[in-house]
Amino acid sequence: MRRLKFRGGSSAVDTNLIDEIVAFVEHRIEDRVFEQFIYRHDTLEDLLGPDLYMVAISIRWNHPPAVDAVRNRLARLLEGWGVPFDRAGGLQRKMGKHERVLNDLAAQFPKFAKRASSKRARLTQFLPPVSEAELSSIETRIGVRLPPSYRAFLQITHGFEALGDTLKLTATHPRKHPGLVGSPSVVTVADWWLEADGDEALFVVDGGRDDGEWPVAYYGHADPRIEIVCESFGAWLEKVLVWRSR
Repeated sequence: MRRLKFRGGSSAVDTNLIDEIVAFVEHRIEDRVFEQFIYRHDTLEDLLGPDLYMVAISIRWNHPPAVDAVRNRLARLLEGWGVPFDRAGGLQRKMGKHERVLNDLAAQFPKFAKRASSKRARLTQFLPPVSEAELSSIETRIGVRLPPSYRAFLQITHGFEALGDTLKLTATHPRKHPGLVGSPSVVTVADWWLEADGDEALFVVDGGRDDGEWPVAYYGHADPRIEIVCESFGAWLEKVLVWRSR
């Protein structure tokens, strides 16, 4: 344990908490991951104060300036405690990795790569790529071979979050979806909240083409309905960052 002083007196702050704060300040972990960490450490409410604490426990919903305020406050605390950190270097590493992934994606998905560079996309750090062995494992679990454009995407990155948490391609995707009664076989490729939390982007496996691509559909769970919106994953990815609620 390290004894650290903060507003309201002194308290014991364990090294795991300090390490997580450093990782967040250096942009080495996703904002959403740090948000979940905060829920397990009441100490951070005292460290941040009530206003910034409310921002911190809902980081994924906040705009960059609000998140930066939390990061700035924690950076000042680290400085006061004498804990070394490299915020500028961490940000450069994060942006460098981000740019490398975008450059790789631009070769096959140029419109997506261009739009993902915009601040309006609010796109978080990309997940690591999927290896051939992992692709085979996913396809064995789902029971079908994934479409070429989606395979190409996964070999660059397993996903990202964008548009204020309303679009999420995570490590849990793809996964089988029960579908609707009488509907074709479908696979969830992303959480896509155009209309409500819980809506998804689905592959319509039964609608596969000769080239191996599958149509992408919007699943609105409130209705519920499955509505085909694009002829392939590649076409969907090129459009998804500018899609608007209908």
